Amino acid sequence: MDLNNGEFGVEKRAEHYGVTLLSMLDPFVMNNTPHAKPSDQTTRLLAIEVMVHHRGKTGNLDISSSKFHLTDAEGFVHKNCGFSHNNKEPSLIETFMTSGERIRGWVTFELNWNVQAERIKFFNNYGGKGLTSYRLPIKPPEEFAQLRSKTLDVRTHAQAQLDLEARQLEVEQLERKARWIRRHVERISDLEERANKACLVIDRFSALQSKIKRAERVLETLEGEDGDCDDIFDYENA
Repeated sequence: MDLNNGEFGVEKRAEHYGVTLLSMLDPFVMNNTPHAKPSDQTTRLLAIEVMVHHRGKTGNLDISSSKFHLTDAEGFVHKNCGFSHNNKEPSLIETFMTSGERIRGWVTFELNWNVQAERIKFFNNYGGKGLTSYRLPIKPPEEFAQLRSKTLDVRTHAQAQLDLEARQLEVEQLERKARWIRRHVERISDLEERANKACLVIDRFSALQSKIKRAERVLETLEGEDGDCDDIFDYENA
């Protein structure tokens, strides 16, 4: 973006604050974090990099992105994205500055594509004191149309890439689950085979127990006074 027609690189004072606009991205496309995107296809992100300097000699000053508001060509005022995931990083976070300290970060706004950003304002308090304003670069309508088309294409590609990565992750998870199932199926098959062998042993043991009981009954008969040869015969043929 051509920043020559905007007030960049010039520090303005707002009470003990010295505020400088460093750079601007309009639109700001989050290539590295494509999940962070405007609410819908009708909006864009605009990011402004600022430097805030504590010009006072003593005390601490608070600073946050909430001190920056944007005014469009129609006179409407827009708040920044605040704690939204749409912020360009490193964003200007809420903190305190000691005397002489400088804080630098990005302030991000979400605007409709048909909104022309005109000025950004910094204010220290709601009493009207400590207010400073900066003129922003103006883009012709045809340039905005080209940027909108290009940005939407990039956003669509980024979303398609995200969807592809999500599908690939699902496939990897399913493959891991399938391998886990195969391992457990093999283990279950091994357990079933061992269980069948155990059943055969149990059956043999039961048959042996039956023979032992029959033998015990024969012995009891032989030990009795009325032993019967038929019992002996049955035992020998058992």
